Amino acid sequence: MRKKHIYLGEVRKKDEMKIRLILDSILAEYKEVKAESIHKLQIQITIISLYITIFGVLLTLGFQQHILSSIIHSMYFYCLIFPVISISISVIWIDQVYRQIKLSSYILLIEKKVNELLGVNNNIDEAAMFWEQWLRNDREDKNFIHNYSFYCICLGIFLLFPLVSWFCGYFIIGGEYNSLLMSSILFFGSYLIFICFIIFYLLLIFKYHGNK
Repeated sequence: MRKKHIYLGEVRKKDEMKIRLILDSILAEYKEVKAESIHKLQIQITIISLYITIFGVLLTLGFQQHILSSIIHSMYFYCLIFPVISISISVIWIDQVYRQIKLSSYILLIEKKVNELLGVNNNIDEAAMFWEQWLRNDREDKNFIHNYSFYCICLGIFLLFPLVSWFCGYFIIGGEYNSLLMSSILFFGSYLIFICFIIFYLLLIFKYHGNK
């Protein structure tokens, strides 16, 4: 009987050591994933800041080019060059948003796994780790605009600025009809592809963001 108790004690001790090793491994991964998620958010803020700055600088250079050079070059700058640059930066930004949301979903899984290993319920009163779940619960209590105002503003900027640039080139700068037509076709073709990318990424984002 005593040997049985000793054996059971050794088994429990091994199980506890195993759980501790698993927890240490999970927590180490949690720190890395959390740091990566924060880094993705910082990249998004940097991109939007640089984008607004670049827009102002290129707009100024475009007007200088309009003054110093031919009208047709300025028209291409506004109708095609800047919008394509803008669209490329926008795709990079929304890709970072998607990756951040994906990481947040994985962080939520890690938190649930830790709580499961510790044998506690996944609620705010008992859970050892509950941050990501709390954020999602908090978002459910608020409306869409309150939760996503930052992303809505950024996405609005990325969608609007290329159109503003094209409008300036087409209606303010002007030029030969054939040149305007060709640059406008190329612009709206690129803009349509951009919209498709936005829809594709939004579907992926809502898919991951809806996971609980």
